[in-house]
Amino acid sequence: MDHPHIIRFVSQLAPSLREFSAPTVTLSLLQTLSRLIHIKLYIPSTEFVLKFLDMLSRATYLSFLPQLQAVELCNCEPCHVNQSLVHTLTSRAHGEAKLRSFRQTWHHRFQGIQVKWEEGDGLALQPLTVKTGMEIYVGAFEVRQPHSMPLT
Repeated sequence: MDHPHIIRFVSQLAPSLREFSAPTVTLSLLQTLSRLIHIKLYIPSTEFVLKFLDMLSRATYLSFLPQLQAVELCNCEPCHVNQSLVHTLTSRAHGEAKLRSFRQTWHHRFQGIQVKWEEGDGLALQPLTVKTGMEIYVGAFEVRQPHSMPLT
């Protein structure tokens, strides 16, 4: 989101904006959206996703998107569930900043890339879905995408 008029417009709406969807955005603009409950970003870079996940962690930044309940990162580069994602989602599993849904999808041309939910960091996310009801989907975008990733 490089266009100054759009940035100014969104900044003016920041105090009341509850849902936000954009192809690109800066982290500094997101910091102003304290009432946001749902964010959907299209084609974010891998670097942006890693920084976003770091800032989303309650252990790192308490005031970053404190009311956020749903995150959708669409058409990302394929990346696997890693310790950073586990850490961030675990920090957002309880309390006032509880995240109810996390979706990270990549283009169907990467269909062969699969997340291994039964081992490692994928397995570490299973308690979040079972105990807190958080919906987690990480994988290729499908036309008929499931509402949540079954981890059991």
